[in-house]
Amino acid sequence: MINDTKSSPQSRPDDDHQADGSAMPMPPDRGDSVTTPNEISPPPSAGRQLAQLILIPAVIVCAAVAIVYPIARMAGSRATVDEQLATLDRSEGLTNDRWHAAYRLAQLIPTVKDDPQVSAKLNTQLIKLLARPQFAADDKTQRFLLSAIALLKQPGNLDVLLDHADSSHPQVRHAVVVALRQWHDPVEARGAIDHLLKMLSDENIEIRGFAASALGQFADRGDRRVIDALIEAMDQTQPREVAWDIAIALAKLGEPKGSRIVAGLLLDRGELAQLVAEGGRGPNDTLPLAEQDRIMVYTLTAVSAMTDEQIWSKIGKIAATDTNSYVRTAAKAQLTRREAVQRDQGSVVDN
Repeated sequence: MINDTKSSPQSRPDDDHQADGSAMPMPPDRGDSVTTPNEISPPPSAGRQLAQLILIPAVIVCAAVAIVYPIARMAGSRATVDEQLATLDRSEGLTNDRWHAAYRLAQLIPTVKDDPQVSAKLNTQLIKLLARPQFAADDKTQRFLLSAIALLKQPGNLDVLLDHADSSHPQVRHAVVVALRQWHDPVEARGAIDHLLKMLSDENIEIRGFAASALGQFADRGDRRVIDALIEAMDQTQPREVAWDIAIALAKLGEPKGSRIVAGLLLDRGELAQLVAEGGRGPNDTLPLAEQDRIMVYTLTAVSAMTDEQIWSKIGKIAATDTNSYVRTAAKAQLTRREAVQRDQGSVVDN
């Protein structure tokens, strides 16, 4: 949603020091012949001695590290995954230990998800843990287990998420809707639309915003059931950023009401500049420039599915004249992407 902040990238070990793998020159083979005093080579230069004593062994060590490090890293990841699973398995009464272990597991998924056997086994283990009765009241652990399960992208995992979409715990529902918004298979994600529609009226404003965003991403363009539900949600009293998320979703689905808000407000710096800042004390306490930039860039990241020409006209103006270079760059990127899509579509028609 508009006020969503992305998680910081996970730290990773330094792997910049890679050997090039080229073979080192070897001295000529002299066999067992006897060398006479006149054939003795002069002592090597200081630079050559340095290479022989330090640089060549260093290259060999780097080459060995380059080979061993990825293997060790994978083995280390699996060992750490097993450690977190063991913590979850034995910490029935230790809530902090449980959710910390679940959180670390979610962070470790990218290191193991490309191994099909490991992923499938881990997925089964996580689903079994999630079903344990003692975890039913542990919303933090459930939240991170669901996040890890979503990241594994295994068949049937969408159903696991949807089983928790009506949880009494806001953190659990939040984890579900975030995972749905980022679901890797748009066709499969359409099976979650009924749940997302229900989430439009969730008591948690972030869940409402994420649900609107996911509906705009996965519903079929022109789907009147979804469009009418979004319009009804927007017409209700909403925090303005939730209403803006709904407007963006409507614009993606081709609804003019959403397109007007996107073009006339969210991509219009003049209009944004007149809004009162959140927590502002009066009409003169208007939206800061940085907040205007954030709203415009967020909206620009969502426009690729929009077709309304008033939106694209506004994007062209932003690309040419906006005062912020980052906002101009974001607008230009979308124009370039649209031109590429139109060229591709034209070549398909021509063929």
